Amino acid sequence: MTKYNVTDRGKVVAVIANMLFESGNWTYNTNHYPAPGSPGQGTRSMMMWDFVQNYATFLYADKAESLLKGSTGVVDDDTQNAVRDLVLNDNDSFGSGFWFLTEQAPTYNQADKLKAGSLEDFKDYIENGINTDWDVARGDRWSLVNTAFNS
Repeated sequence: MTKYNVTDRGKVVAVIANMLFESGNWTYNTNHYPAPGSPGQGTRSMMMWDFVQNYATFLYADKAESLLKGSTGVVDDDTQNAVRDLVLNDNDSFGSGFWFLTEQAPTYNQADKLKAGSLEDFKDYIENGINTDWDVARGDRWSLVNTAFNS
């Protein structure tokens, strides 16, 4: 959180709630569905390959570029998984949601949209910041995290 300077309660709740949902309640670090899963997809925020590649390059430019060397256009599954492995340690995997907010959805980090910490703001972030579908289970995870931060 502090590495990416995300300290507003509403933003922290939104990021953690999304990771809780995407990781299957902290069960998964890589995509498994549909079996065998999508190559390169992972971290606790279950980012798609393009975002994982950007994140790994952001944190480990030399290592990621070395793994990607020679890849033109489509990156093979083994290389995608090797690049993903760079960011699967706990620190980076849990940090991925905060990186996404600050680097891939900066309007939600800079604006007051998530600062208030409402469920409506969280839903907007999911649908328009992350660009994925809303699911009532996401709201359930948000409620759990929001309640925990109120305790």
